[in-house]
Amino acid sequence: LVRLRALCTKRTRGAAHFRTEEAEARATAAAAARARGATRRAAGATSVRRQLAEAQEKMRSMAQALLRARDVGEQVVSALTEARARALHPKICASPLPAEPDARICEIANAIVPPEVLEHARGAV
Repeated sequence: LVRLRALCTKRTRGAAHFRTEEAEARATAAAAARARGATRRAAGATSVRRQLAEAQEKMRSMAQALLRARDVGEQVVSALTEARARALHPKICASPLPAEPDARICEIANAIVPPEVLEHARGAV
């Protein structure tokens, strides 16, 4: 009878059983979080590579722009040097000025040395 009662009674689970299930659930959640982190890191690495490539492309384009600016700057310096020499020593520089000087160079030169200054220099000679 005792045996029959023991078989028929509802068996309850103890606290230890639930602690084990909770630990397993935590372990599963931690493993999932680690997997998500690995996925994010892998995706992030691709993003970093892409950003690095974009930054290198920007640097190349900036370097090309600087080279172009240097060339224009050299042309401006050359034009200013010639204009200054003509303004200060008109007899020495007998070669005629070009009929159509480069408009961009003239614009930059006028921004650096206003025409009034050159006119004043010509008048002083």
